[in-house]
Amino acid sequence: MQPAPQPRPLHLALPLMYVAPNRLLAFGHAEVASLDRFEEIRRVAESHGAKTLLQYVIANPRNHGFTGTFVIDLSSTPVDAQQLARDLRARPGITALQISAASCGVTAVEPGRLDVAGTPVIAIARDFIGSTHRRLVESFGHQAELSLYQAGEEAGRQAGAAVPPLVRQLGCDLTPQLIRERFHDLQVFGWATVVSLRVDDRFAGDALLADDFEAGAWRGQARASECHWIRGFIAGALSSLEGHPFEVTEPECQAKGDTYCRMVFRPSA
Repeated sequence: MQPAPQPRPLHLALPLMYVAPNRLLAFGHAEVASLDRFEEIRRVAESHGAKTLLQYVIANPRNHGFTGTFVIDLSSTPVDAQQLARDLRARPGITALQISAASCGVTAVEPGRLDVAGTPVIAIARDFIGSTHRRLVESFGHQAELSLYQAGEEAGRQAGAAVPPLVRQLGCDLTPQLIRERFHDLQVFGWATVVSLRVDDRFAGDALLADDFEAGAWRGQARASECHWIRGFIAGALSSLEGHPFEVTEPECQAKGDTYCRMVFRPSA
């Protein structure tokens, strides 16, 4: 008799990552019957000397449960990821669970490399990227601004492309709340801090950002708004999510001394 197939959790093809230098990290995702099962995952991991960080949870109407992703720090335990996964699968209320092989310093949707919505990326210092963008604008003017915007727009389209199929697979609708959650990817990646966010039923609104990596390079000395790449990323991501073009303007920017970078977005006419 063949054993029954092990349930497999729905893969969240979303831009998720966690970086901890000099630590041994594994990336996991699971489907659970109730939210307290994620606390059970944490408790079991700690009983083995491992630590967990919950990254993302969504309600799953397909089975009236929840799907979540988490990072496990295995630096201080002799137990490997697969041993821990076997222990967790035996716990009630955890209907499906997978944990990747552990790797050093960084964990993401693919073991051993940083991966964002199917695209391999590298980690590099914020200040270096911000100063590079500034030098391009100072050297090439409007053409550099346009190129940075277009590069950000393409990156945003790729990042947003994974979400609509996942929403359809879950039997959900794209809502303003989901758009608000995706905006916080800017913060997950360390590109900017989301101070406030407003999204209406037409998916139009505005966001106040602080500590934007592009604006920071100008130290308040710019004569105009300078977050061209991030503005493009927001436009591309919203266009990919909604299926029609969005326009994004930046009337306020920390690059020119404003308190925040204000991104105003709306569907294109």
